[in-house]
Amino acid sequence: MNLIVSATRDTLTPLLNSAIAGLIFPLKDLSMRHAESFSLEAITKHVNTAHTHNKMAYISVNAIFHEDDLEGLKEMFKTLHTIPFDGLYFADLAVYQIAESYGLEEKLIYYPETYVTSDLDMAFWAEQSIKSAVLSREMTLEDIKTIHKNSPLEVSIIGHGYVNMFHSKRRLIKTFLEHTKEKHANDTFNKPYTIIEEIRDEKYPIYQDTFGTHVFRAKPLSSVRVFETIKKHVDHFIIDTQFYSKDHILAIVNDYVKLQNGQTIDESSYDDHDDGFYFKKTVYTQKKGMDT
Repeated sequence: MNLIVSATRDTLTPLLNSAIAGLIFPLKDLSMRHAESFSLEAITKHVNTAHTHNKMAYISVNAIFHEDDLEGLKEMFKTLHTIPFDGLYFADLAVYQIAESYGLEEKLIYYPETYVTSDLDMAFWAEQSIKSAVLSREMTLEDIKTIHKNSPLEVSIIGHGYVNMFHSKRRLIKTFLEHTKEKHANDTFNKPYTIIEEIRDEKYPIYQDTFGTHVFRAKPLSSVRVFETIKKHVDHFIIDTQFYSKDHILAIVNDYVKLQNGQTIDESSYDDHDDGFYFKKTVYTQKKGMDT
């Protein structure tokens, strides 16, 4: 199993010298919900540096694109296809179509966050000749085992980090602050705020950027308690670094490296995290009298 970590500028050097397998470099203006993003020029340099350190280098282009974005996306691929990256995370099918025109489909990793929920999904994407797909964040441990057993593709998961649960293209923070007439600076919407639901005593991280408004689960996901099982049934384990400080990122990565090597760690340091959906089956039921 490969440990893959989303890169930040201040953790890049220590991560390159760590025992992880690879790094994700989010592409500026074309990727969302990452701790940081990088210009195409910087990514070109970082991919080469990663390879000199025997690390795989992945690029994230996971934004959702609209008609007027396509020319810019096509233009970006004119340079992107010359970079010797190892994999490209994407969510929008426009990325697949453009990548296919450059013969890059075998480097693609489908990452729609919620859509990949069965081995049939994996089989479909295998027919499209892509490299891997990231399973839905709502998968149970048993589901992951089953999919990995039957999947013709490499299986990837988001194994650690804050999980997005809501995204709207609307600028909800700006609208709220303007409605309440609270003072604000126009450039501060992308800092993490918190939102509290009336019926739950939890604080949900929320921020606004050029892609809209993003709300995350109150507690970040941790896989430390199930890692011994996970590492047998996953090919790529992704550590998302959003909202973590430099020291916290490096401590988390160090712990997973230890677990991968069969060592023990202090699991109590993750008491402020939770197990996500590993032991929770997501079931939607319809109330009587509602139309189907």
